[in-house]
Amino acid sequence: MKKYPDTKKTDGMACFLAFLLIGALAGNVFPQELLPGKWQNITYRGKPVFAQEDGGVVIEGASAEDSGSWYQIFPVTAKGWGFGFSCEVETRGLEGHGVRWYVTFKDAGQKVVKESLGVPCKQKDGKQKLSLRVKTPEGAATMVVRINLDRSKGRIKASQFQIREAREDEDAVMVEGRVLCDDNQNRTIDESDPGIPNAVVSDGVELAVTDQKGNFQFKHSVSVGGTGQSFQVFVSVPSGFEPVHRKSWFQSVSVVPDTPARAQLLLKRVTRNCENFSWAHISDTHLQPEEPAVSGATSFIYRYARGSRTWDAFFGTIIPRVLKDAPAFVVDTGDIGLKECSADPAADTRKYGDRLQQIDATIYTVQGNHDGMEILELCPPYYSFNYGRFHFVCLNRFFDGFPDRSFKTMFEWVKKDLRACPKDTPVIVMEHMHFGADRHPNLEAFMDAVAGANLKAVFFGHTHGIMVCPLPNGIPQICTPSANYGGGWCNSYDGYPPTYRVVRIEGDRIVESAARTLEGDNPLTFVTPQHRMVLDGMMFPYMNASKDWDGILRVNYFDFGYDKIASMEWSLDGGEMQPMKKGRVASFCQGSWTSQKDIRQGMAKGRHVLKVQARKENGESRTAEIEVFTDADLLAGRNILPNPSFEEAGQDGRSPAGWAAPDGKQVEWVDGVGHAGKRSLRMSLEPYKWVELLPGGIEVDCSKRYHLTVWVKGENVTDCSYAIFSGFSDAHITRLPAGTYDWRPVNVQFRIKPGITRISLFMANWKAGAQAASIWVDDLSLKAVEN
Repeated sequence: MKKYPDTKKTDGMACFLAFLLIGALAGNVFPQELLPGKWQNITYRGKPVFAQEDGGVVIEGASAEDSGSWYQIFPVTAKGWGFGFSCEVETRGLEGHGVRWYVTFKDAGQKVVKESLGVPCKQKDGKQKLSLRVKTPEGAATMVVRINLDRSKGRIKASQFQIREAREDEDAVMVEGRVLCDDNQNRTIDESDPGIPNAVVSDGVELAVTDQKGNFQFKHSVSVGGTGQSFQVFVSVPSGFEPVHRKSWFQSVSVVPDTPARAQLLLKRVTRNCENFSWAHISDTHLQPEEPAVSGATSFIYRYARGSRTWDAFFGTIIPRVLKDAPAFVVDTGDIGLKECSADPAADTRKYGDRLQQIDATIYTVQGNHDGMEILELCPPYYSFNYGRFHFVCLNRFFDGFPDRSFKTMFEWVKKDLRACPKDTPVIVMEHMHFGADRHPNLEAFMDAVAGANLKAVFFGHTHGIMVCPLPNGIPQICTPSANYGGGWCNSYDGYPPTYRVVRIEGDRIVESAARTLEGDNPLTFVTPQHRMVLDGMMFPYMNASKDWDGILRVNYFDFGYDKIASMEWSLDGGEMQPMKKGRVASFCQGSWTSQKDIRQGMAKGRHVLKVQARKENGESRTAEIEVFTDADLLAGRNILPNPSFEEAGQDGRSPAGWAAPDGKQVEWVDGVGHAGKRSLRMSLEPYKWVELLPGGIEVDCSKRYHLTVWVKGENVTDCSYAIFSGFSDAHITRLPAGTYDWRPVNVQFRIKPGITRISLFMANWKAGAQAASIWVDDLSLKAVEN
């Protein structure tokens, strides 16, 4: 959540006047109606985003980046539990996050002691109510109340603002129902279905245990008031049972004043072996609509770096293979799609759920950073389930849009959930992003929540790579690459193909956790040399660095089996195997090994095959191979790019022949700045912007392998890349060096997929929120090399 901006944009005199304005309101009396004219307006980039109209406030979102706040400051002297806030909004053509309440409490020294946010507008035309209830934190002296417009398009009229004192239990509602077993296997709830005793049912805050007839009852405290506000009730699926279908184990219920909420949850008995079983971990499928709803670099990911697996291929090929290897169940740790590129994320999520419904298997889901509130179609915000002797806890990293949920609420629930398990129950945690990762400040809270539990492992996704990151207590956090893209966008980072993980359980032990692909197992990843890279002037995109290669072969091992590696060897072109030595073990892998000499010695011109073999203490071995090309090989062939140094002018005389036409903003044809000649092409790339350099592309031969060299000069480069696009199902992305630097070459080798006849070249600035980057390119060379 963004920090509120008023402290930087409101000077001391404005704060003083605001306090004078509301000084008469001190004590326990707060206004029932707040007049719009009393609120302070913060403009965005010097442009007002609010206007008063007919007793309300009209908010116009001009672009996806527009945001602004309308705020008021109150002294906190009330003695009650907390405060309630509400307003009515009327939306038209809304796209984006919309309007929401933000409430920030500060102590006497103006230090923030608590920050809360309310539910955003739903993206549909019409009237709706926004409300928020917050508890007053200890030490609060002032309260900044904001209505915020955040990255939205459309028109919103807000009115009927209210701030009042609130009681902790004022919106509590009784929840009651049953957990039933579908013994007649008709997949529907019948009166004859028996109840399941001793099952744990929860709303994500409170827990209840079913009686001998499967009945449960508990009180739900509604953090966000209002008739029709819904919440989810779920059962922590007991061992020996599984969901009848994707939504039979959780149910969304609505708050109706003075009326109990009812939920009926349906499970079926597991007929397979629950003592020894295999389950699968998949993540980051990023299934996409055929046509993205937005433009820019996010759209570029979809349109030009999209994976080779369509919806039909994913559900028809990958999922059946996963279920064949791991028949018990599958856990998908999020980023099912990419909400930024979808015109209707909820519809896409329902489509995903409908496809799951057609599969006779249990697939649990976790929310990822590219999944929004539409994830509630597939699962609660967080939950747990049981299988065999194991207890699985599925957590949430992203609470934007869940006003009655927070990390604190979740971790308090985790403590209750684990206490409901028998002592020494082995526990596995599933989450989209691992604890301790960038922007994940809740490691300490997580360790406190699982303290005393028999935690075996944490499984996560997000990074699209093979990783093992230990917690402070040594428990591994294990990452699985994308089930649809492999190790990166279209295998661009570590060369891994679409991957899933099979975890084998025997009793109370994890006996194997192996990454698998459609081609089989491969836990070895070459750090150097990279896939599709050349030996001379090696760049290390995997390590996010740019440096000359020293000729040492480095390999990481990620199997995470329980047998240690006894030895590792390498060979060149089928020659004699040579021993490797243990290197410094990185925090994200199980083992790191290096060659004992420069492998370039004696390497002749042409294509070579490097083979690495790891042997475990139990005698099992793993192998991996990559192709490597020497620099001499690149001298063969001719440069097939037109006007590669941008020296020749096109017919209009204002642009380089054959290349992108300058537009004065993103692309300029620069005279006087060049690598070898006098001219170059300069791109000014704002965050999430991209430029096509070769309009119409260039003809290629799909039977050949190609090598591209681009001379690059950079200024304020953070996360920029160039991409070779060779069809909707194939792209090769290479990151540029970061920082400000003079001319340097960036190389990549790549194959063309069968049937592809033309390719194009793009330059992109990927990182949202980063500073704008300036990139000069010159002396490009594209040559066919030995295949």
